[in-house]
Amino acid sequence: MKYYIGFAFLLMCFSINAQNNVTKSVSEVDTIFSPKLTGEIYVQERQYQGEVFYNNQYVKSNILLSTGEMVYGELLKYNGYLDEVIWMNHSNYKQFIIDKSSITDFWTKDNLDHPVHFQRINVRDTTISHRDIFVEVVIEGKMSLYIQHQILCLPDQITYSNGQARYIKTFEPRTLYYIKLPSNNFLKMRKLNRSSFLKLFPEQKKSISRLIKKNHLKLKSVSGLIGTIDLMNKESIID
Repeated sequence: MKYYIGFAFLLMCFSINAQNNVTKSVSEVDTIFSPKLTGEIYVQERQYQGEVFYNNQYVKSNILLSTGEMVYGELLKYNGYLDEVIWMNHSNYKQFIIDKSSITDFWTKDNLDHPVHFQRINVRDTTISHRDIFVEVVIEGKMSLYIQHQILCLPDQITYSNGQARYIKTFEPRTLYYIKLPSNNFLKMRKLNRSSFLKLFPEQKKSISRLIKKNHLKLKSVSGLIGTIDLMNKESIID
């Protein structure tokens, strides 16, 4: 069942002068409307090991809707297992999954209180021709870099109490790197190392290797990957 969340806020302020007993008329009151968000009630997993959220706490975040409207200061968490944005309604403290198709971008913070920009992109998958995912925006240029903060569900852990088996879900994070080419096609990298990166560009492998060596770049870290893509953009290695 879909719910309207976020809803239009009608702020009506009546100022009373105690001495004169004067009340403002409705025509003098400011009215502020907030764009509507749609979604469904979120029911969180109860007993599990690991973490399903990218940011453990709800933080004030901004959302760019597919309509082009902005929503400011809403309490959000990103669920990497569901790949969904969870919204806490501060008026009734209920949690909702916001419709993914209604979100273009959102700006939130990680567990270290660093600002993070997420965007919904459409990529090809081995099992589905196209699918929408939320990714962190790292670089946008001729070649763009995005990071997917995915959470995987592992086989259930089995514990025994009084001879009875108890099954507990276990989650662990997995990071995927998506590189968007000037052609708007995406390349996916699962491991962060030089070999995995060079395999994505067989025709430019030699020129990229020289670039990496010349600038003493290490592709074992995100900073090294960012530096490499920045230089590739400057050198126009990929057209």
